[in-house]
Amino acid sequence: MRAHDGSGRTNFRMKLKWYGQAAFAVTAEDGLRIVTDPYTPETSGYVPMLDRADVVITSSDTDSFHCRSDLIKGKDGDAIRINALDVAANGGERTEQGITFHAIEALEALTHRDGNPDRNAMYRFMVDGISVGHMGDVGNALTPEQIDFFSGVDVLLVLAGGFPTLPLDDLRR
Repeated sequence: MRAHDGSGRTNFRMKLKWYGQAAFAVTAEDGLRIVTDPYTPETSGYVPMLDRADVVITSSDTDSFHCRSDLIKGKDGDAIRINALDVAANGGERTEQGITFHAIEALEALTHRDGNPDRNAMYRFMVDGISVGHMGDVGNALTPEQIDFFSGVDVLLVLAGGFPTLPLDDLRR
């Protein structure tokens, strides 16, 4: 990602890598790596994520497309594992490795085919002065509180395009 320092120069800092689904690696300039929403390769159809991480954050604790922190190895020992739903339920923020993770509760698609949308969370954090938001596993229009939660985010990571993900029209709001 690029950041401007006011001098007219562009500095490259944070790196962003998409694995598939809602899984990303966010790597800070100093090498700290955060992996978001790791999936189960066998059920998702995506390849295994072999990169190691310092921190792994998940939006759900029950959905195999968003909760498989156990599949990510730590870079130096075990990775710190954060369940954003727990963070949302316990004050809304948690700091690890100098990064503060903020979370807010959400639901899967309200019109879920089995009638029972899973609870999950959306989250945000800052790396190298760049605010990153992750919409987790939400498949319906956001509430005003959720929209406000993402105010000021520089990079928004979102699954969109239609059921079971967020319809594009809802993302434009």
